[in-house]
Order: sequence, then C-alpha cells, then structure tokens
Amino acid sequence: MNIRWSLLLVLACACSTEEEAPHDLIPRDRFKTLLIEAQLIEARANRGGRPDVQGGAETVALYDTLFREQGSTEAAFKSTYAWYVDHPVELKALLEEVVGDLKRGEVAADSTSTKDQ
Repeated sequence: MNIRWSLLLVLACACSTEEEAPHDLIPRDRFKTLLIEAQLIEARANRGGRPDVQGGAETVALYDTLFREQGSTEAAFKSTYAWYVDHPVELKALLEEVVGDLKRGEVAADSTSTKDQ
C-alpha cells in the first residue's frame, strides 16, 4: 500500500504543470521594464498615424538604446518572450502588471522612448 502511494506521489510531482523558468531568461523585473519601454517605443512610432515611421531607423535606434541600457539584447528579449508565450499563465500575469503600470503612469520620466534623438 505504501509503495502505491509513493508511486502516486512521484507521478504527481513528475506531471506538475509548474515549470521553472530557464536560467538564461531575462529576469522577470527587467523583462517587465523592457516590455513597458517597448510599448512606449511602439506608441511613439505609431503616433499621428505615420506608417512611414514604424520600423524606421528612429525606432530601431530606440530599441538598440533600450537593450543597451538594460544590459540585454534583441535575441535575449525574443527568447524570453517566446518562453512566456509558451507559459500563458505567467505571460498573462506579467502583461497585467505592464498594463497596470502604464495606466498608472508608473514609467520612468527618463524613458528611452521619450528621449529625442
């Protein structure tokens, strides 16, 4: 009987949906900052309905500055984002925080996306 319960316990632990994030991901707080700043960059690129600006040199420069200032890279950002996409519960919680911070205006005054280049 004890063996049966031991096997069930081991099986339950092995089938757990909780998965620890890989160690090479951008730390959650820094990734949250990157997501907030990325939203601000995209908003700036799309302001005034200027499709010619979106994806242009100015936007690329803003992303380059953002990644450099946050000690990250575009590849690390994409890899981390891909992990969150594969873990929708964690992604939803993170994005809710991002939206909440943006709504409350809890964005650094010296935001990369607001600097004139």
